[in-house]
Amino acid sequence: MRKLSEIILKYKVVVVSLFLVTTIISLFLVKEVKINYNLADYLPKEAESSIAMKEITKHYSATIPNVKLMIPDVTIKDALAYKEKIKAVDGVKKVIWADDYFDLSNISLDKSVFKDWYQEDNALFLISIDSDSSFNTINQIKQVVPKEALMAGDAVNIAMSQENIKVEIKNIMLWVIPINLLILLLVTSSWFEPLLFMITIGIAIIINMGTNIIFGEISSITQSAVAILQLAVSMDYAIFLLHRFATLRHSGKSVEAAMQRSMQDSTPIIIASAVTTILGFLALVIMQFRIGPDLGIVLAKGIIFSLISVLCLLPVLTVYTYKIIDKTHHRSLIPSFKKWGVGIVKSRYVILIMVLLLVVPSFIASRHNNFLYGSTGINSEDSEVYQDTMIINKQFGLNNQMVLLIPLGDRNKELAFIEELKKLNQIVDINSFITTFGLDTPVEYLPPAMVREFLSDKYSRLIIKTTAAEEGKETFALVENIKKISDKYYDDTYHLAGISVTNYDMKQIITSDNLLVNIVAIISIIIVLIITFKSFFIPLVLILAIETAIWINLSIAYLMGSTLNYIGFIIVSAVQLGATVDYAILLAKKYLINREKMAAKQAAIATIIDVAPSILASATILGIAGFGLGLISTNGVISQLGVLVGRGALISAIMVLLFVPAMFMVGDKIIMNKVLKTAKNR
Repeated sequence: MRKLSEIILKYKVVVVSLFLVTTIISLFLVKEVKINYNLADYLPKEAESSIAMKEITKHYSATIPNVKLMIPDVTIKDALAYKEKIKAVDGVKKVIWADDYFDLSNISLDKSVFKDWYQEDNALFLISIDSDSSFNTINQIKQVVPKEALMAGDAVNIAMSQENIKVEIKNIMLWVIPINLLILLLVTSSWFEPLLFMITIGIAIIINMGTNIIFGEISSITQSAVAILQLAVSMDYAIFLLHRFATLRHSGKSVEAAMQRSMQDSTPIIIASAVTTILGFLALVIMQFRIGPDLGIVLAKGIIFSLISVLCLLPVLTVYTYKIIDKTHHRSLIPSFKKWGVGIVKSRYVILIMVLLLVVPSFIASRHNNFLYGSTGINSEDSEVYQDTMIINKQFGLNNQMVLLIPLGDRNKELAFIEELKKLNQIVDINSFITTFGLDTPVEYLPPAMVREFLSDKYSRLIIKTTAAEEGKETFALVENIKKISDKYYDDTYHLAGISVTNYDMKQIITSDNLLVNIVAIISIIIVLIITFKSFFIPLVLILAIETAIWINLSIAYLMGSTLNYIGFIIVSAVQLGATVDYAILLAKKYLINREKMAAKQAAIATIIDVAPSILASATILGIAGFGLGLISTNGVISQLGVLVGRGALISAIMVLLFVPAMFMVGDKIIMNKVLKTAKNR
């Protein structure tokens, strides 16, 4: 690192120029990165629901309805007129209403027979639209229906996410940046240093977002969360470097000599922290559900750019602006943590007992949360879409459709199959060629357009109407029962699709990802820690501290009765582990240095005094970023992920400052073997 630091400080103009050019190019590229708002697109291609949707698209023009539209205070005549207007909107594939099943011109027709479509002057339409253009299509539909109309459904969720995300990211940044600056002012010794930190990490964020162009598109979850998490997670690298720089300058070294030495001293701990964070994020890459790889790769890439920016750009900017740093110097605004350190040392056995008593129940509770798996949890309860959905469901009840493709052929077999399906709870109707036109009606006698609604050259299409929610235990049980009956009649030659089927596949795939992601993250980080500390005991203590913090974090959600989105559940485990293990590394490194010169108790107190400000500042920054996501984002997945990450950061910091020093003192003999070996090698 010595030669590299010399080169960086020698060619300062070149370094600044390279970062400036790269940042400008990245700013233009950011606008070209496409954002995907549809979670279903991230299912593996071999998922049953993905294959089913391909077959439906291949053989039929109309897809499964993904929009529910309720128009209040409307006559039947006006409802029919609105239907024609909606059908004319670009992107609308099909509009289903009562007239598709009943002769509404029949004056004697009892309105109660089509109450699922029209009641109390409210008309409910089911609409199929192209998900790729859902934002524009939804907005055009709004223009041709009354302002009082209510909309719900998967496509509406996607459209609203697309509408809100840009505004919300700006609002979150307006929340996070000023508060972060305030925290940085408290933990630094200059009014100007926080601005340097923000510039350094801000440039890394812009470069990271711009280089996402290599992927073509990223998910909306990645787009919303990455910038905030990158800012919060990598800020402590800059703090480590400039804290060491300030210490060396106070010892009398010149500016460039102090910076060169601080780069050499800080780089090992910064790299160790960055590598563990990167590995935690990259563990998401092994997820079959491709939101994991999407988020994991972009986060890991962001940490790499933050690392490069801190080790290359920040030293140069600091050397250029050291006079401003000196002029804006202020005394430390954080009180001493000596009393806290003494208290922890005295209470070490109580702390250990309390933590050990929490480990098992926290682990068990964290595994008993209630989960959502699909797009149901995208909209928070105070969002317009959520409120509209509740009103529509209250008026018309749940109306959830699935589509089942079965091989074309034996009609008697198909009729027996349909009759058995109808016996299942929550299935209220099944529309097919047989149920619509009869068992013996020749295809040749019917208009081709009507036939194509149900029959293709390969399949007979069944439209299953259910009162099931989009997801949940009962819904998933219904999907499994439909599959069992389908297997009985048609083996593996059928295809089942629908929002609930997609959510069912998400549950199966995401749940299987969980254990593997955690194992890979923990093992990879332990390996890095073993290499870093050349010890087995220290990595085990550090991992136990962070994992316990994760279990406590998730157990709080269980005790609060919160329903977690499983995507956030998996992601937060990897993110909290990767992001906050840095705190433990910093404390362990400092403790080993202090232990060479002091007894265990004094080393623990000195370490807490030294590292508590940095750890608490870093955790508070991550906490504020997380809670900012939680408070501002209307996307339920992102909001929940933010709260979990924010709360997890604070719990991890407390665990590291309480549990790790206590464990180190209890295991002092093992620690001393490490310290003595290090001393001899020197």
